Amino acid sequence: MNCPVCLKHSKSVGEVVDFFSSRLVRVFSCRRCGLKFVPIEDTRDIYDRLYKSGELGYHHDKSKDNASLPKLIRKDVSFAAVYDNLPVSESLDILDVGCSYGYLTNALRKLGHNARGIDISVQAVEYSKKMYGDFFENKEIEDVEGSYNMIIAIELIEHLARPFKFVKKCAELLKPGGKLIITTPNQDFYSKGTVWMTNPPPVHNYWFGRRSMEALAGKAGLKMELLPHYKYLMRYDNQNLLINRFRYRNQKKGVFTYQSKERSRSGNFLRNIILSGPVKGLSNLIFSIRPVSRTLAVMMTKP
Repeated sequence: MNCPVCLKHSKSVGEVVDFFSSRLVRVFSCRRCGLKFVPIEDTRDIYDRLYKSGELGYHHDKSKDNASLPKLIRKDVSFAAVYDNLPVSESLDILDVGCSYGYLTNALRKLGHNARGIDISVQAVEYSKKMYGDFFENKEIEDVEGSYNMIIAIELIEHLARPFKFVKKCAELLKPGGKLIITTPNQDFYSKGTVWMTNPPPVHNYWFGRRSMEALAGKAGLKMELLPHYKYLMRYDNQNLLINRFRYRNQKKGVFTYQSKERSRSGNFLRNIILSGPVKGLSNLIFSIRPVSRTLAVMMTKP
């Protein structure tokens, strides 16, 4: 099977359990760019089900309703990739793709930007329009017209059936000098032999690393730069990044489990030590020598 990004031959590296059918799905890895993927045709029909059930985090979070962008970052640090790349005084035309319940689109409008959101979930778009106004549409990127200074795809590209088609369309919609900001689970965080350590298919169908994202940008005629997601975590999130790296890096199989929020007394005591200021600060300093976080954040610029 050929890689859907660079079209080079890919090899089967293992299997992962399909989230809905519980059957095993084969995982392929590109020999050239390292992209890992599962064969997929279409996933549009699953998202209203996920939004209705709240599975895999697709629930409505009332604490994000009408929140400012700084407050949203405290809830989801991936939004910092957008915040850190907004101009101080200029108003931008922005398209938020996969806008969900409209939290980010609304926060950008509160900052004075002409932001609009699209999503394939009817339920999510109807809620966003009712909550914030007629700035949302139930459509896919292929049906969008106009031109934008910035297009945002937060935790979206891993869901798509055709990621290159998406990035190519974004490149067409961007004004000269426009930015496409993408965040996605980061394959590079894990050991090389890891088969699949992201949400199961058909929810996530692609698992990118830096090389595969560079190949995607280059093929679309965009210039890519890595954004420092680890710095966002150090600034906004209460994590011990070094401990997180040790905890997750050597996992080999993509086994999806729901984690209980309950912790033992000894577990809570250890966690308090790990997250104490001096211990966390020293750990994060050591981590920053070779920083790779579980989220890959990139910015692609149109010449």
